[in-house]
Amino acid sequence: VNHSSNGPAIGSWQVKPDIVAPGEGTKTTRPLDLSGPPLTSKKGYGIFGGTSAAAPYVAGAAALLKQAHPDWSPAEIRAALTSTAQLINDWTGQIVTPLAQGSGQIDINKALQANILPLTNNLSFGFLKSHDGVQTITRYLEIKNISNQDQTFTMKNQLLEGSADIQMPSSITIPAHDTVEIPVTLKVDTSLSISKH
Repeated sequence: VNHSSNGPAIGSWQVKPDIVAPGEGTKTTRPLDLSGPPLTSKKGYGIFGGTSAAAPYVAGAAALLKQAHPDWSPAEIRAALTSTAQLINDWTGQIVTPLAQGSGQIDINKALQANILPLTNNLSFGFLKSHDGVQTITRYLEIKNISNQDQTFTMKNQLLEGSADIQMPSSITIPAHDTVEIPVTLKVDTSLSISKH
């Protein structure tokens, strides 16, 4: 989270990043330089940090998923990675905002076992102009069940800050090998101060 740019994405106001991966203190290969002191006890290896360390981790995880599921689309691979990610807490124990961690830190072992694929990654309602009255916007979550059984879920939302009225079904059932669209409606009073919504 330290090295990643925080969202939202400029222009579209989409929640970004989609996901985060280990990228601090990563031991990896580096160009072999026999003239300089080694960063580790072995020449040709070094300890690095940043998105250059995290991005290959995500690419490798996606490659493993593609190998396990050759028929999956890029959206399905992303859905498996994001829906099985682990939320990160900050040093005080509070959940890090989705604008800094997306769906959380990648967990490839869980992603390989995913049988529910939320094809709508991070639901975003865009940018609302202030002092424009009460705004009501509906977006749809597209969720695919790739298992051999119907799956039923209880749904709830969790606002990390601010206040808004979010309406969605309290439970959903997705038939085996089917995809459903679930409406999610946001109602917010844009006349409230920025810290209130």
